[in-house]
Amino acid sequence: MKTLLAIAFVLAMTNEGKISEERAVNAPVSIKLLDDNKALLRYKTIPEGSVLVRIFDENNKMVKKQFLKKELAFAKYYDFSNLGPGNYTVEVNEKNRISERIPIVIGNKEEKNEQFTSNLEKLRWNSYKLSLDQENPVEFTVKTFQNGILIHEEKIDPVTSFARKYKLMGVAPSHNVEFVVMRSDGKTQWLSSK
Repeated sequence: MKTLLAIAFVLAMTNEGKISEERAVNAPVSIKLLDDNKALLRYKTIPEGSVLVRIFDENNKMVKKQFLKKELAFAKYYDFSNLGPGNYTVEVNEKNRISERIPIVIGNKEEKNEQFTSNLEKLRWNSYKLSLDQENPVEFTVKTFQNGILIHEEKIDPVTSFARKYKLMGVAPSHNVEFVVMRSDGKTQWLSSK
């Protein structure tokens, strides 16, 4: 019986070691692209030692390297404006092992700064006119909220200009009505009827 318990204990310790190693190798890491050629690296677990972040260009040449000593999960901003547009790979290493390799695409500043304009006009009763103009055709979603509650949502195919009348049934004139225009590239505008 003691031998059986000893074997079970050894197996449990072996499995615990494997889980710990897998966590270090598969640490949850994400990158979010922001405006102005910046990216936010999120390391969503407690590192087991220092973390090495290396950034490679499309020719696999290392363009940035940084050691981070953190004791908690963390987020770190990286600025790509001095590197220019292109395809990059962010490699995150922990305990001398690659935890994650994440490809990112940094676009031209002209593309990133492309603006769009939208306008909301209150018509009679519960009618509204929404219009949108943008330089390039991009798919977008229109969401309508009444007092913070989603009451309508529709996806619009890529267009450069858009105008549509909305008649909202069951919405009192005193209620706060907001329209949200969300482009597929992440740009968003909130429009209020008041």
